[in-house]
Amino acid sequence: MDKNPTTFISYSWDSDEHRGWVASLVNLLRENGVDATADVFETQKGTVNLNTMMVKNIKDNDYTIVVLTEKYAEKADELQGGVGFETSMLLSYIHENMQKIIPIMKCKENKSKAIPFYLKGAHFIDFSERHDFKEKFNELLHRIYKVDLVERSPLGKRPDLKPRKSIDVSLSVSDDFEDIIPNFKKITDADKNRFMKDSFIQLRDGFIQLLENTRGKNSDFDFDCDNITSRKTIFKLYLHGDQKYAIKIWLGNNFGRGSETINFAYGNHISDSDNSMNEIVTCEVDKDNTLKLRMTMNMFGDAEANTPVAVLREVWRNVLQWIK
Repeated sequence: MDKNPTTFISYSWDSDEHRGWVASLVNLLRENGVDATADVFETQKGTVNLNTMMVKNIKDNDYTIVVLTEKYAEKADELQGGVGFETSMLLSYIHENMQKIIPIMKCKENKSKAIPFYLKGAHFIDFSERHDFKEKFNELLHRIYKVDLVERSPLGKRPDLKPRKSIDVSLSVSDDFEDIIPNFKKITDADKNRFMKDSFIQLRDGFIQLLENTRGKNSDFDFDCDNITSRKTIFKLYLHGDQKYAIKIWLGNNFGRGSETINFAYGNHISDSDNSMNEIVTCEVDKDNTLKLRMTMNMFGDAEANTPVAVLREVWRNVLQWIK
């Protein structure tokens, strides 16, 4: 069985609120399998020599988490108090054990003033914003457990690259003619339907990402995603636990023609029928023979919304005014 990682948190006593935040961080790390501690936990056990306690914890733990604030940097740079003593310890320790030091930032203002001289240029995890805490704590756990935060693809086979043959520039068509060479390719119904299916998938996945990001920054917001079929999805939006709105997006054919449409219905209650909608998105071919989206019912919005991202933004703006 793998040994639980251990860590000591080095910080300055900026305020009672800051000390409480550090204590909460220690407890949250412990709840996630990290044997974490800080001076506030060590001193409550009885009378201890603070310098000896700091030396032992920095030396014996797998990691030292350094909470960066302006007061911490000031004390570290001037070697004042407990922070100054820890700094003098870390100076001789850090060059050979840099991977065991994890700086985390807790400063909303000028972050450069919160970094002591011996950590200039080091990467830090930024805990300054409350709404980012969950994401940053997850990053901290990945660092402690030595698990990559972003998956890296395995090394693939080397491509068989060959040099291009040189072209006699005097015999080639000038690039000046590119803008007047027509594109005679015929856009078929099959092309349009593939384009609309790809656009539907991008819109559906885009909504999932948008709603997940909204939930990550708003603890009172939640949503459900129900994929009825591969061509129809319903999102239910909740605020403070109450359902506020619903969005239905589906692929259909509302004009009886060969090409499909992407349809939206949104409101407090969504009908099972696909005959009612707030927006119908069609595809059209522009003057450059390129397929683009067109919102047919967005009279007061962005008339240039012709990509999945642009359409998503327009629909979200319409929805957002009803759930605030």
